[in-house]
Amino acid sequence: MFEVTDEELRRGMEDFMEEMARGLDDPSTSTLYMEPCYVALPSGKERGKALALDFGGTNARASLIELTSDGLHVVRQVARPLRKAGAYDVTTKDTSREALFDFLAELVADVLAGEDTALPLGHTFSYGTHQEELRDARLLVWSKEIVVPGVEGEMVNALLEEALRRKRTRRHADSHPQRYRRRAACGRVPRAGYGHRHDLCDRLQQLLS
Repeated sequence: MFEVTDEELRRGMEDFMEEMARGLDDPSTSTLYMEPCYVALPSGKERGKALALDFGGTNARASLIELTSDGLHVVRQVARPLRKAGAYDVTTKDTSREALFDFLAELVADVLAGEDTALPLGHTFSYGTHQEELRDARLLVWSKEIVVPGVEGEMVNALLEEALRRKRTRRHADSHPQRYRRRAACGRVPRAGYGHRHDLCDRLQQLLS
């Protein structure tokens, strides 16, 4: 059992942000490997429904969300582990890339049940990637014990779109998925911007100045 003071937490946060800034400016001076990620801050006035796909290291989760005047609401959510003993494991070297992305597309199809209009889809892909365009990124290397062949070096959202077409959900999921390099980092920016836009903008400006 140990305790961390507010001051120690603040210093840790500032040290971490300095490491991130150094990693972006000159990787040889930082303990962190950084890749630039480009996302736009929301205005906070967005309204309507959207789909969110979160592909992490333990679970994958698809959510139908709705943005209203009083915030973000999860309408429906479907989550499954990537590994289920005695049933399946979509993380192994024996798993095809089609099987992995079909697994993700099935989550999207399940959460779309009952919807009859096309919805935008945001994809949070929690692995190291290099962003070459706004709506897609190339997987550099797997981590978190995932070793599925045929994905490293490929554009991950293109693979997801192919899987959505195979599941016949393409017409309901407007899958030009926005790509976030890290769920706990860049993927948090739009969410934080929606509820705490001014605080977020101020802190980002301090980091980038």
